[in-house]
Amino acid sequence: MHSAELTGREDRLILICRDGFSSSLAAVRLRELGFTETTDVIGGFGAWVAAGLPVER
Repeated sequence: MHSAELTGREDRLILICRDGFSSSLAAVRLRELGFTETTDVIGGFGAWVAAGLPVER
């Protein structure tokens, strides 16, 4: 999703990166900017895959 696609500060945003660090920083910054429904995937994509959650390839 690109920032131009956001319709409001109440949009639910779930961020993910490879290891979970960058997405965590981004989620905090977005909350500081007023986005109230923002979180990230703890452990990133690696943790997602390790948990056996779905992935499209």
